[in-house]
Amino acid sequence: MWTNHGFKVGKSRFTLSGQPRLRLMRLGRFVLAGVIGTLEDNANFVYERLKSIPGIKAVRPQGSMFMLVNVREVNPDDLIFARDCFDRQRIIVLPGTVFGVPGYVRITFSAPRHVLMEVSERGLCAQQVSQLL
Repeated sequence: MWTNHGFKVGKSRFTLSGQPRLRLMRLGRFVLAGVIGTLEDNANFVYERLKSIPGIKAVRPQGSMFMLVNVREVNPDDLIFARDCFDRQRIIVLPGTVFGVPGYVRITFSAPRHVLMEVSERGLCAQQVSQLL
C-alpha cells in the first residue's frame, strides 16, 4: 500500500484519509445545503404558480423534488391530462394512476429555474384549464 496526497491505494482499495477527507466532507455538506436550498426555492416557485391556476390544487411538498397535483376539476382522467400536456405544451407530467392516485399528476421541480419559468409561462395544459372558465 502507498499513500500520495492523502489517498491510500492498496489491493483493490482506494480510500481518502486525513485532511483531504475532511475537506471533501465539508464541501459535500456545503453542496448539499445548496441543492436543498435550490429545491426548496423551486418548490415554492412552482407551488405559487400552480396555486393561481383555476381547477388545479397543489400541496406544497416537504422534503421531495416531486409534487402531486390534483387535476380532477380540469380533467378527471389523469392519463388524458398528462397526454394532452405533452401533445399541446410539450410539458411532461406523470399520471397519478401510475402511483395509485388517479386524478393527480406528478411533476418535478428539480429542473433549472429558467426552465421552470418558461414552463410556467406556457401554462400547465392551458387549453384544458381554459375550458373550465
